[in-house]
Amino acid sequence: MTPTTAPDTDDSLSQPADTAAMSETLDAATGPACSQCGHPFATSMVTVCPKCGYYSLLGTFVEVDAALEEQTSLDAQQAVASQTHIDVWRELLTTLFQRVPRWGWLLGASLLFIVIESVTARFVTAEGSQLRTMWSLGQLAAGALVVMGVQIWVFTMAVVSSDKFGMFDLVLRPLALWAPVLEKLPATANRVLLGSSGLMAVLMSLIVIGGIPYERLLDWGFEPPPEESLLAAVVEQAKHVKGTNDSLEESVQDFAGEAGNVGQGGAAEKPPKPRLHTECVVVGYRPSKANPQQFKTLLVAAEVQGRLKVVGTVSTGFNEETRSRLNARLHDLHTHTPFVSTTKTAIWVEPRLVCRVSYVEQTSDGGLLEVKFERLLKELTWDF
Repeated sequence: MTPTTAPDTDDSLSQPADTAAMSETLDAATGPACSQCGHPFATSMVTVCPKCGYYSLLGTFVEVDAALEEQTSLDAQQAVASQTHIDVWRELLTTLFQRVPRWGWLLGASLLFIVIESVTARFVTAEGSQLRTMWSLGQLAAGALVVMGVQIWVFTMAVVSSDKFGMFDLVLRPLALWAPVLEKLPATANRVLLGSSGLMAVLMSLIVIGGIPYERLLDWGFEPPPEESLLAAVVEQAKHVKGTNDSLEESVQDFAGEAGNVGQGGAAEKPPKPRLHTECVVVGYRPSKANPQQFKTLLVAAEVQGRLKVVGTVSTGFNEETRSRLNARLHDLHTHTPFVSTTKTAIWVEPRLVCRVSYVEQTSDGGLLEVKFERLLKELTWDF
């Protein structure tokens, strides 16, 4: 073989038609190949390309024998033909395992475990159950603590090792602190593993598991007072039932003073929501057939054109805590006569329990349709 500076393009060295077709087939195969023309080699020990004559050791082209090229191509074709799909996949997986570091496999395994655990929690717990809520809140808290702990760890190491970071970067540039950590992998793999796992736990808790009662988390236990329009209607009805009583009026005025200017005037604009809201006073209840000691439905009255009127019943929207509290108070407030005149039947109670309800529509006579309990308000405390 004589070195040359360019490949010989003489027609006598051109490939036969069947060899060219064979080469096109070999171009798609994986394995060692010529760096210049991509022609596949049977083994990695080939130093001269039988197709273009490139000599990789010398970095130049040499003249090649057409017969030798054909024989080498046939050998390469036989080697590729003997390779099965299983062999190809085995080589790909082997390459993958060799290139992905150990910490990468640990990170992927931990994230996959959290995803599987969260999906399992979603399917094995009932919608709105306490178990789902506790599971979700527990995972959220654990993940948040891990993220905060790792963030402080990363911040401390960044401040110690570099003067580019200051005390306020923990809040102002939290993501910038991770740049040195990622640059020093795999030495900092433990921080990446813990931080990623904590963040994944938080996201899975919020997105997949769910069941977090946001409205209860924002409720600090303060019961807002009822609207003054409802108070006025209750007072007017009390006067109608028992006559004018100066001490009653004074007590009502004191209570109204505590209430402030909450919801003045019953003609406030209805909020642009699918369900409307109003405030009612509980005047009676119907017991459960399965357990007469517990209520099934509440009869509620509301202010309608300045007067107190029974506007409907409510049997949905109660959580266990509220239901237990209502059961205890309803038994303490039993009375023989209804506070508001109505044709409905119920066990009557004194008008002390005030609640906020939502409804879909209000009829022309003031009745509420599809009523749902929302929450208890401040209880009325004066003597009737």
